Amino acid sequence: MGAALPEREHSPREIEIAAKWEMRRGILAAVYAQCRDWLWGEVGSGALNHLIAERSMSREAIAELGLGYYHSKNEVAAALKEQNYDLEIAEEVGVLTRKWEGLGTVT
Repeated sequence: MGAALPEREHSPREIEIAAKWEMRRGILAAVYAQCRDWLWGEVGSGALNHLIAERSMSREAIAELGLGYYHSKNEVAAALKEQNYDLEIAEEVGVLTRKWEGLGTVT
């Protein structure tokens, strides 16, 4: 078996950095999940129809690839706020942007 690594105390700064990384991961996962939900809902119906009719993708392929639809910066921010995510960190991560509005996402 493997050798056990010695336990050590983490500094407050290390704990803060780790918590911020976890927040970032959570924000990304929440945005990906929300975009997938939007694609399959009423708001993403145009984008979904485009993928099927214009790009010849099957519903199964779209689901398997984890595609999504980025509705709007404001809606993404509202969804994150509803889940108690820090919007300043979401800005740092880059998920709150108008350049993605109306575009698909790959998750």
